[in-house]
Amino acid sequence: LKRKKIKKKKIPQQRKRMPPKKAVKKSHGLTVKFVGVETKDEGEKKYNVYNLEVSKEGETWEVQKRYSEFLYFYTHLDKKVYGKMVAEFPPKSLGQLTLEQMDQRQTKLKDWFDEFLTMPITPKVLQQVYSFLQVRKHIKDETVNDGLRKFPGAIIKTGYLNKLGGNKGGGTGNWKRRFMVLSDNLLYYENEEAYENGAAPKGKVSLNAIYCPTPNENNPENEFVIYAIPYEFIVRAESKQEMDEWLSIFQKLQAV
Repeated sequence: LKRKKIKKKKIPQQRKRMPPKKAVKKSHGLTVKFVGVETKDEGEKKYNVYNLEVSKEGETWEVQKRYSEFLYFYTHLDKKVYGKMVAEFPPKSLGQLTLEQMDQRQTKLKDWFDEFLTMPITPKVLQQVYSFLQVRKHIKDETVNDGLRKFPGAIIKTGYLNKLGGNKGGGTGNWKRRFMVLSDNLLYYENEEAYENGAAPKGKVSLNAIYCPTPNENNPENEFVIYAIPYEFIVRAESKQEMDEWLSIFQKLQAV
């Protein structure tokens, strides 16, 4: 009698489950802490600012940002950057926020920004981040100071200036207070509310070829001229400090 060979069944070996790799958060060398909300009082107008503590390469500085500035930063980002994020950017609210609502918005902004800084971003977006957090003012680095206008879309400065309009040469010009938004070009709005509500700007100054000389020391009106060739844009700041800040930025732009 022939014996049948019994085939041994192969018992599949169980693979050892490896522990999941911990996600390494990349913050691009930046640490941002939200340290509170502060109410500013400018005469008849009150508004809230978020106080941020920013750190990079051993340097730490404070930045104050309004919600409208966060919103501008967010809406000018490439959607591919934040499209896969879990945290949601807090939407714009109508009317005055209560203290509780301001705290809730701050928490949402913090959660969104914390996750945003862990996302892989392009050099262009990184420069937008540097501009928003004022990194260029505090860190002297070739990567940071790579030209204010090399990476478009970043908001550089906002604020009020009094601009001269009308017949300037004939002496019948008139001064009007306008809210300025400096980005790829200089846009000016009726006021800050118009800018925040998405209104069209009253005008635009192209910065393709500009020259902004330092005015004479005897300048009580804090007046300076932006030569946006072939035009000139005459403005007055509300303080010498504010004038110096605008001058510093425009003079850096003319060198780019």
